[in-house]
Amino acid sequence: MTREDIKKVLMMIPGFRPEQESVLETAVAEAVMWVWNAYDWSFKKSNTTFTTSAATYELPIAVDSIVEITAGTNNRVLLPLPTHRVSELYDDVERNGTPYYFSIYSRDADGVTIELIPNPESSETYKVRYLKSIDYGDMEQIPDKLHGLILQAARSYVISGGDIEGNLSVQSILRRHILSDKPATHKKWTMGLDGKIASRIDEGNTMRHGGSSGNTTEPYN
Repeated sequence: MTREDIKKVLMMIPGFRPEQESVLETAVAEAVMWVWNAYDWSFKKSNTTFTTSAATYELPIAVDSIVEITAGTNNRVLLPLPTHRVSELYDDVERNGTPYYFSIYSRDADGVTIELIPNPESSETYKVRYLKSIDYGDMEQIPDKLHGLILQAARSYVISGGDIEGNLSVQSILRRHILSDKPATHKKWTMGLDGKIASRIDEGNTMRHGGSSGNTTEPYN
């Protein structure tokens, strides 16, 4: 089902008037974002690896939040450190050593830059588990199996004048898709791109409301 297919169906809603056609694009975009944000879907999760000895490293990918960073040498898990705490803890002390923390250093249109703390003294490979971000209304990032849910959410948006959350039929369809999504295996804290610890992901049971060469990316497992 394409974006245009959904808009054609929405135009068949009883009482829909041609002058309302401009609402359809907004309805589809809002429905896409609602479906994306309703749950931590398995397709939103991915891995990437990088090797570096520098203090900062840019991840040239669309990252919403970082779930976990581990060092490949010994599977050491780096703990998230809020940006303001980096300067508080390390401004006046030696910052070279084995990294045990990471922080969001900056972000721009090309990706997210993370900072390893302390500064690594040698080259090491790190694995990053993260949740992808999405451009507003980008339906192509959502699997075909959820396009019917997008249609129903967009229909609710048009009929109710903007409400999707309160539609019980849409919520029922959402729950069925959640149950059929890839089951969870573990829980992790995530760090938002504002440098603050954002939320805890209880994978498989979370429902929400309201560079360097050699970089590789694979599905989150």
